[in-house]
Parts: sequence; structure tokens; C-alpha cells
Amino acid sequence: FTQDNLADIWKDGEYAQMRDELLQLMMRFKLCYQIPSRPGTYIAPQLLSVNQPDYTWDDSNNLILRYEYDFMPKGILTRFIVETHFWIEQQKLVWRSGVVLDKDQTRAEVIENYNQKQIKIRVAGNRKKELLAVVTHELEKIHKSFERLQYQTLVPCNCSSCQGSQTPYSYLLDVLHRFLDARQNQIQCQKSFQMVDVRKLIDDVMQQTSGAELQRELEQKKNESQQSFMPEPIIRNQVFISYSHQDQQWFTILQKHLKPMIRNQKLAVWDDTKIQPGAEWRQEIEEAIAAAKVAVLMVSPDFLASDFIADDELPPLLNTAQAKGLTIIWIPLRFSSYKETAIEKYQAAHDPKNPLSRLSEAEQDGAWVDICSKIKEAAFKINQV
Repeated sequence: FTQDNLADIWKDGEYAQMRDELLQLMMRFKLCYQIPSRPGTYIAPQLLSVNQPDYTWDDSNNLILRYEYDFMPKGILTRFIVETHFWIEQQKLVWRSGVVLDKDQTRAEVIENYNQKQIKIRVAGNRKKELLAVVTHELEKIHKSFERLQYQTLVPCNCSSCQGSQTPYSYLLDVLHRFLDARQNQIQCQKSFQMVDVRKLIDDVMQQTSGAELQRELEQKKNESQQSFMPEPIIRNQVFISYSHQDQQWFTILQKHLKPMIRNQKLAVWDDTKIQPGAEWRQEIEEAIAAAKVAVLMVSPDFLASDFIADDELPPLLNTAQAKGLTIIWIPLRFSSYKETAIEKYQAAHDPKNPLSRLSEAEQDGAWVDICSKIKEAAFKINQV
């Protein structure tokens, strides 16, 4: 797809000013990449054809490696394709479940078989170890991004019978390391029953340092791409609003006063009205708090009396404020016993001695304008830092 297609991809008016930002997010989360030498043209690997293209492959003297997963999350190969797209052969040998890389007269074929929960790699050419090291390095980085991902690395046998075979006997890398730890330097191939050197099995495919030069080149290409592919990002800030439903009228007024900032300043505001029917509301609140830069507390006796706010909203907000620098701003709607809570030590957006309920309508409008200005200032100050 191209930059010009974005208006068709995101047709709804709410996305009209966000298309560039959404494209940036897709690239940041490794969902697509810009084709080298074709500025403004992008590939989303997960939407490619499932059909493997036709190409030839030299089966002789390949390096082969395999990953097998207890549970295989989706997206591993998609992210790998995005990370290594600079070396895709002719920028054509890529499909939904596989890719062929071509670098320095060396080719690497990486294919995912989701049903069998495995990724198979084979490398042919002049610099096999170097390119394999880069491939495994990129895959290991992706593996580490998944919490508690369970998988096994299988190393092919290099005995005289298995060497050069496309279906060699394979050893679990963990087992080979345990052999070395036990000072057992040889292991038996279960196909030929020949004894082979354990250290050489590992070194044949796992010498990460051998690909250092290629890895540096790949990282440089990534950095250059990140710096040039898009204009400066649109600034958006997440403001989390916590309030009691007994104070709905005050919440509605705050919404009205924030609306121009939401529309013109790209200020993103979250409150519980954003929760869709049937959604896991507790999870949505936790995610919104995690994304927030500023938390606005609409404090009143009803707010302080709410068990839900006291037990489910305030603790994670206050913890995030301490651990991650979330800014807390509270609004005194009415006189309350806020001094009996942890709220006291945080900045009030209005004088608690003269809460909003004591003001005339005109004075309230002036106070709301000042309060919203403080919310905006806090949000954008954090973003600039």
C-alpha cells in the first residue's frame, strides 16, 4: 500500500488527522515496513499471500537450524520480516509464512509452520555462519519480548551421514550444553550411531560473534530507516479521569471544557464511558492507567466514599505516580475529608478552601478554564521531557 491509500484504509472522520500517526504506530510495532528504494510504499507481511513463490535453492552444504515452541504466539515471523526486510531477495521473495534473505552471496530461508509450532532456517552460500548468526540474533530478540515463551532450539547433526542432508538428526541445544557441563565431549547420532563432537555441533550454528559485522550493518539500516521514513510524530497525551458517578454533572462540565483541547491539541482523554459493552472493564481500566501521563481526580465526598475508587482506581494510580512519574491533579468539587487520604500530598488544580460548589456560575467557568489549562500544561510538559 502507499501513502495515498491511507485515506481509503482509514475512512472514518475520527481518523482524518491521525493517518500518519497510525502508520507510524504500525511501523513501530513491526506490522509493516517501507520498501527500500520505493519511498511511500509499504508492505504489511501478515496480509501477504500464503502461497510460497517459486525459487531455486542449492541444497548442498546448508546450515540448518530449527525452533520448536510449546505454544507459538502469532507475529514472530511478521516481526522478523520487518526487522530484516532490507535484505529480502529482490524485495520479492517474501510471503505470509516465509522469507528469503540475500546478503554477500549468501542466502537464508526462514519459514514458519504455525500448525507444527516451528520455525525452520537453512542457509547457503559463502558466509553461512555470519548470516545465520544475524538471523538467530533477530529471532532471539523477538523471543525475549514474549513473557515466559517456551521453546527449544534444535541443532542439526554434522556426522558424515547427516552432513549435507536436508533432514539430519537434530539435538536439543539444551542437551548439548548439559553434555559440556558434564564434561562429556561427544554425543551419538541416533541415525548413523556415529559419535560426534559436541562443541563443534554448537559452534557450527551458534557462534553469534561471527555475524557481528553484518549485525552492525543491519542495525545501521534500521536506524537510518527510523529517522527518515516519516515526518515528526503527532503529539498525543493520555489523560485519565477518575470520578464518582454521583458527580456526573461535574464530569459533564469538565468534558465540555476539555473538548477544544481534545479537538485542536490532540489531547487524548480516557474515562469509563470509553469501556465498550461486554468488555473486560477491569482490564481496560488497568491498561488506561498504564498508558496515562496525567490522572485527574474529581474529588468530592461521594468520590472519597466510593469503595470502587478507593480499592480499584486510586491504588494503581498512586503506585504509577510513584513508580513511573504519572502526574496527579485533583479538582475539589465540594468540601471533603481529602486530608484523611493520600490525595492531600498531590497538587490541586483549584484552591480546596474554595471548592467549585461555592462559586457562582460565571466564577465556575473561569475556574474550569484555569483547571483545563493546568491539565494541558502537565500533559505536554511530560511529553516534552
